Amino acid sequence: MIIDGWWVDGFGCLHDHEVAGLGTGVTVVVGANEAGKSTLLGFLRAVLFGFADRRTGEKLYEPLRGGRHGGRLRLRDGAGGVWTLERFADGARKTVALRAPDGREAGDGELRRLLGNVDAGLFKSVFAFSLSELQDLRSLDDQGVRDRIFSAGVTGAGKSARDVIKRLDQRAAELLKQGRGQAVINDLVRDINAKRAEVSEAERAAGGYGGLLKEEGALDLQLHELESQTEPLETRRRRLEALVEMHPQWLKLRELGAELAALPEVADESLPDRVAGLVESLTGQRAREERITVLAADEARARDDLAVHLGRLGAGWTVERVRAFDDSVAVRDEARGWRERLEAAEGESDAAARERDAAAGRVAALQHERDGVAAEVPEQEPRPADAIDADARRLSGLRSDVQDLQQQRLIEQSTRSPVAPGARVGLVAAVLAGAGAAVASALGYGQLAVGLLVAAVLLGVVAALGSASRGGRAARGPRAGGEGAPGARSASSAADDLAVRVAAAAATFGLPPVPARADLEGVQAGLDGERRARGEWDAASARLRDAERRLSSEAATAARLVEAATRAAAERDSLSDGWDAQLAERGLSELSPAGFIDLVGVIGEARAADAVVRNADRELAGIEAEARRWDEAAADALVSAGRAHVSHDRETLRAALLGLHGDLQRRLVVLADIRRGEESLTARFGADETAAESRAELASGTVVAWQEEESRLADQAARVKEEREAILEERARVRQRREEIERSADVAQLQNELESLRAELAVRVREYRELVTARELVAGTLQTFVRERQPAVLARASEAFARVTDGRYTSVEQDEAGDESVVVVSADARLTPEQLSRGTAEQLYLTIRLALAHEFARRSEPLPLVMDDCLVNFDPRRAAQVARLLVESARDGQCLLFTCHPETVELVLEQSGGAARVIELTSSA
Repeated sequence: MIIDGWWVDGFGCLHDHEVAGLGTGVTVVVGANEAGKSTLLGFLRAVLFGFADRRTGEKLYEPLRGGRHGGRLRLRDGAGGVWTLERFADGARKTVALRAPDGREAGDGELRRLLGNVDAGLFKSVFAFSLSELQDLRSLDDQGVRDRIFSAGVTGAGKSARDVIKRLDQRAAELLKQGRGQAVINDLVRDINAKRAEVSEAERAAGGYGGLLKEEGALDLQLHELESQTEPLETRRRRLEALVEMHPQWLKLRELGAELAALPEVADESLPDRVAGLVESLTGQRAREERITVLAADEARARDDLAVHLGRLGAGWTVERVRAFDDSVAVRDEARGWRERLEAAEGESDAAARERDAAAGRVAALQHERDGVAAEVPEQEPRPADAIDADARRLSGLRSDVQDLQQQRLIEQSTRSPVAPGARVGLVAAVLAGAGAAVASALGYGQLAVGLLVAAVLLGVVAALGSASRGGRAARGPRAGGEGAPGARSASSAADDLAVRVAAAAATFGLPPVPARADLEGVQAGLDGERRARGEWDAASARLRDAERRLSSEAATAARLVEAATRAAAERDSLSDGWDAQLAERGLSELSPAGFIDLVGVIGEARAADAVVRNADRELAGIEAEARRWDEAAADALVSAGRAHVSHDRETLRAALLGLHGDLQRRLVVLADIRRGEESLTARFGADETAAESRAELASGTVVAWQEEESRLADQAARVKEEREAILEERARVRQRREEIERSADVAQLQNELESLRAELAVRVREYRELVTARELVAGTLQTFVRERQPAVLARASEAFARVTDGRYTSVEQDEAGDESVVVVSADARLTPEQLSRGTAEQLYLTIRLALAHEFARRSEPLPLVMDDCLVNFDPRRAAQVARLLVESARDGQCLLFTCHPETVELVLEQSGGAARVIELTSSA
C-alpha cells in the first residue's frame, strides 16, 4: 500500500492543503520551521488510525485556520486500485468512511487488511516517526513492536505472541498455584476433601444401610450371570446376521477373482505407472508431431532467407563464415566509434584546409594592399621636417632683418640732410608705417602689411621731397656744423652691418642681397610645398609599414594553419589506415564504418535465418528421437506384460499399448473392488480366529440354514430376557429402600455435591492442561519464528548499517544478556547504542527500522515510510549513504521524507538521479 495523496480540511496549522499523484519512490516534503511538517505527520497517523484522545496526553492538532478537524487520504493497493479514506472529528463525534476502488463503502476489516493489520503503535514505531522517536531504540519495544513483527504468523497479524503467552500464564496462575495458594483448582481440592468427610459421616449415620447394599450386590451378580449367558447367544446371532448380510459380497469377490485371473499379470510393480506415463506422454508426442509440417515450412523459408542474405553479403560468404563472424553489440559499438572518429577527423581536416585556404587568400589580399600602398610612396624622400623648420626659422629672421634694414635706411636718410618740419613729420610717419607693416607681416596679416608698407613708401617720398627742397636752400647758404653730426655716422654703420647680414642670409636662399617681398614670399611658398610633401611621404610610409606588419602577422598565421591542415590530414589518413587494418583482421576491405555496420546487420539476419534452420532441424530430430524412445519404451512395456509386439507400424504399436493401458487400469479397478470387499468382510467379521471361521462358513454354508438357526437363538434369548427383567424389578425395589435411607441422612445430596465438585475439578484441570499446552505451543512457535526471522532482520540491518558507516561497524547483533537490546560490532569492539554518538545511534535505529519494515513487507503488506527530519544529525557522507539507502528501499515502495533543510532535498535528488519528487510546504498551506 502507498499513499497516493491527501487533502487536509483542518488540522493544526494546515487548512485546505491538497497533494495528489505521489506514486512510489522517495518524495521529499520541504518547508521552513512551523510550515506544518510535523503536523502533516500527525495528520497521516490520525486519518489512518484515529484521532488522539485528551486522556493520552498526545497533541490533538485542532484546526487553527478553519475547516473541519480531519481530511482525506488516497491509498493505492498492490493491484493499483485507489481507496479513499476520510476521517473527521466534530467535537466528541468522530466519523470515518472508507470507499473501495469500485465505489462501494468498505468496512474496518478491509481497512485493516489494506494496512497489513498493523495498529497505531506499530505504525508509529516502525513506519511513521519523527526525529525524537527515531532517537530512542526503546520505541521499537513499546507495546511489543518487535514481537508484532516477528510473531505475526503465530497469533495473527497485529497480535503479540508474547502478549498471548502472558495472558495464558495469567489464566493458568488463576487456575493453579504451587503450595496452598489461592487459585481455582487449589480451592476445589480443598472443597472436595471437606465434602468427602461430610459423606462418610452421613453414611455412618444411616442404620441397615449395609444389608441393603449386600442384597443389591447379590442381585447384580445374578444379572451378571444372565448377561454372561446372553452374550454367547448374541454373539452367534450377530454372526449369523453377518453371514446372511455378507453372502452377496462374498459371491462378488469370487467373480472379481475370476476376472482378475483373466487380466494380465503384473510381475513388475512399476509397469502400470510406466504404461500410464507412456499414455500420458503420447498426447504430448502427438502434439509435437503435429508441428512437423510447420517446422518443415519454417525450415524451407529460413533456408531461402539464408540464401538471400548470403547473396547480399557477396562472394566468399558461407554459413560457416557467418556463424564464425563476431556480430556482437561490442563490435557494432566499435564500428560506430570508428565512424565517429573518422567523420570527426575528416571534418577537422576539411575545416583546417578551409582555414588554410582562407588564410592564403587573406595573405594575397594583404600583399596586394601592401603593393598598392608602396606605389603611393614617392621614390625620392623629401628633406627632413626639422631641416624645413630650420629654413622656415631662418626665412622668418631674414624677413625681420629686411624690414629692420629698410627702417635703418629711412632713419639714415633723415639724419644726413635737414628735414623740413613737414618732411620730418612725414619721415617719422613713414618709419612708423614701416614698423607696423613688419609687425602685421610677422602676425600673418598680409594685406594689412602691404597697405602699411605702401603708406610708408609714400610718406618717405613726401619726406624726401621736403628734405630735398630744404637741402637746396641749405646749399645756397652756409652749412651749419660742417660734416654732419656724429649720430648720423653711427646709424649708417649699423645699417651697413645689417645689410651685410641680410645679403648673407639671402644668399642661402639664392636671393638678391636685398630681397624683395616677392622673393621672400616665393621662398616661403617653396618651404610650404616641401612641408606638405614631407607630410604626405610620412603618411604613405606609415601606411606601408602598417600593411607590411599586417602582412607579416597574417603570413605567420597562414604558416601555422598550413601545419595544422597537414597534421589533420595526417591524423585522418592514420585513422583511415587503422580502420583498414581492423577490416583486414576480419578478412574485409574497402568498407566504411557505416558499410561495416550494414554488413554486420545483414550477417545478423543471416545468422537469425541459420538459427531458425538449425532450431527446426534440431526440433525435428528431437521429435523423431522422442518418438523412437517412446516406441522402444512401449515395446518393452508390452513385453513386460507378456504381449510381445512384432509389427513395425507405429500406430499399431500405439493401439496395442493403449489396449494394455485399459487392461491395467481395469486390473487396478478390480483390485480396488477386491480390496474394498475384503475390507468389508474384515470390518464385519474382524481379523481374529473367529473371522477365519466366518469366512469358512461363507464358503460352505447356505443362507437358509443360517436363517433357521438365527430363529432358534432368538427364542432362547427371549426367555433369558424375561428372567433378567424379573431380577431387575427386584433390584429396583432394593435400591429404592437404600436410596430412601441415603436421602434421610443427606448422603445422596452430599454425594451429588461431591460429584459436582469432582466434575468441576476435572473441567478446570483439563482447562489448565490445555492452557499449558497452548502456552508451550505458542512459546515454541514464537521461539522458532524469532530464531528464524530476527537473524534475517538483524542481517539486513547489519548490511545497511555497515554501508552507512563505510564499514566501520560490521554487524548488528542481539545482546547476549537478553533479547530486548542490540549491540553493534566493529573490528575491535562491541558497543551498545548508549556508547555510540548521537548521529551514529540514530543511523543504527533507522537501519533497524528499515529492516523491520522490509521483513513486515515480505511477510504481510508493504507500507509507506514517513520520516520527519531524520537526517539532520548525519554528516554529509553518511547522510548521502542513508539517502541512497532510502532510495533503494523505496524503489518498489514509498518513502515520504519531511525536512526543513534544502541541502537534504539536493542530497536525495542527487542519490535518486533526479527521480525523487519534491513538494514545497509553505507556512500558508
